Amino acid sequence: MLTHTLTVSAVAALLLIMWRLHPHDRFGATLGPWAIGAGLGALVSAYAYAAYAMAFTDCVPSGIRTRGLGGKRECSWASVRDISEVRDGIVRVSTSCGPNFWLGAPVNSRLMQDPEFFSKVMEIRDYWRSATERPAGTLR
Repeated sequence: MLTHTLTVSAVAALLLIMWRLHPHDRFGATLGPWAIGAGLGALVSAYAYAAYAMAFTDCVPSGIRTRGLGGKRECSWASVRDISEVRDGIVRVSTSCGPNFWLGAPVNSRLMQDPEFFSKVMEIRDYWRSATERPAGTLR
């Protein structure tokens, strides 16, 4: 992810320099939009890199907390309806009240690979199940 961010940033910087060196000819006129697009791409890549670097998921007795690309989210275990792996190695928490959300970690995508992804997802599911189990002989 860091390599991708640095590459896009370097391309944006190179295009901006070339645009400044040739501002009035036809070559410079076509570089302007490309430089702006590459610069915006570099900003998006930098945001994604920072968000992934700070991503976490905490399972505590009261519920689950996470931070990732979508910001901070938290939910009590009683409000969790399902924890499932969706496309591209992302884990979604479905809730009975409030919005569903994705976990910031673990993630197993082409850019961010986690060899322990499946065992971490199982650990989170087990924590949820044990936190919401009813003791034998009790009514809900």
